Amino acid sequence: MNKMVLWLGLLLFLLADTGYSFVQHFNMPLDGDLSCVVLPDGMYQHIWDDPLGWNTISSQQPTITPNRFFAHYATKTWFRSVPFFLQRFMSPIDSLYATAALAKTLIQILILLLLSAYAHLHQKPESRNFLPLAALIVPIFQTSILSGIMGIIDHSITYTFFYALPLGLLLLLFWPIYRSLVLGQTVLSGWISKIVWLGLALVLAFSGPLIPGVSLVISAFLLAYFTIKNRVPSHSWVAALQRTVKEPQAPYLVFFAALCLYSYYLGSFDPQTPLDGPNLLERYGLLAKGLGAMLSLKPGLSILIAAVLANWYLLHRNKQNADHQSLLRALRWIGVFILVYLLLLPWGGYREYRPNIIRNDTAGPILVALFYFWGRSTAFLLATKNTIRPQTYRWAIVAVLLYFTLADEPKFGENDCERKALNTLAQAGTEP
Repeated sequence: MNKMVLWLGLLLFLLADTGYSFVQHFNMPLDGDLSCVVLPDGMYQHIWDDPLGWNTISSQQPTITPNRFFAHYATKTWFRSVPFFLQRFMSPIDSLYATAALAKTLIQILILLLLSAYAHLHQKPESRNFLPLAALIVPIFQTSILSGIMGIIDHSITYTFFYALPLGLLLLLFWPIYRSLVLGQTVLSGWISKIVWLGLALVLAFSGPLIPGVSLVISAFLLAYFTIKNRVPSHSWVAALQRTVKEPQAPYLVFFAALCLYSYYLGSFDPQTPLDGPNLLERYGLLAKGLGAMLSLKPGLSILIAAVLANWYLLHRNKQNADHQSLLRALRWIGVFILVYLLLLPWGGYREYRPNIIRNDTAGPILVALFYFWGRSTAFLLATKNTIRPQTYRWAIVAVLLYFTLADEPKFGENDCERKALNTLAQAGTEP
């Protein structure tokens, strides 16, 4: 009975938090890029004429966002269909805001469920609980004052389609590979699943601006992991590489990496990076400034990192335990990934609207990794009997979750002025 009450309480908490996020998103203004993408504006027409960039490659001419066809396609298709369905129940203006809010909420749910599923795989069969994992992660999603620092779901709906949605789909793409590594099962069984996976790989390679670089890093990490694992004393590095090629996950990683390499090359034709902007060394300085601002201006990200480090400390005290070692090894890989990602980020160029190189959108892969480790390590420590002062630890976790819940304070009415302007236009008539 008590267990059922707990599960019901967790489910209600998840539903309430998600519903609250929807209301917040519903009250956010639309962004100026939306109409250009949905119409589409003449500036983006070439993307529809040349979705995979063959003409750009052959002509060697500068082209705006030539490798993001599917992000444009998703945004355009969503806003050309969903508002008309919603207009059966609400006004045309409300339908626009509801369409944006629904997309943001569904993308948040997608990322939340996948992060919980990734962490869920590592729980012991007798203690596998999905809802507590999701409940540990969901308050960390921020829409209010911390969104500019650690908001995976951006205020801008177009940025949500170009950054958060591809990250969610990337988690989905790597899910069968990750599952096969953890459980030792077949990567993909059956031709239908293989075709769906290959199609998703193609979609992702031509989606968000971060995906090619992030995917190449992850693929390289996994192939390096296989090579190190296969490097036993009796084998040379050449033999280890030969064994790595035969790993069941390797063909999928190589195929996806090849697509991302092509997409990365295609993206080099984008002329939006100013030629007279900061040089590479100056960009690293701006990156350091941006990281400092994210950690110091508002305490959200610093609190999350402190919580992750506290979990690391508790795990490190029992590092001889195999389960503890697995978590510590995961954090090491996450740390290396974050370091490599940050070192590569300035190579992506400079944008005037992102003066410090990093903010919540470009920090998305880092945030996803931290969210994952927070959920997995906290759930493990809560279920571990040898945690130091377990009651104190539980109250500390409650305090962290309460902080993030309260920090996501209501921001209603953010689009009031925009709504009034749209209403004025709607009532203006068609007189010349």
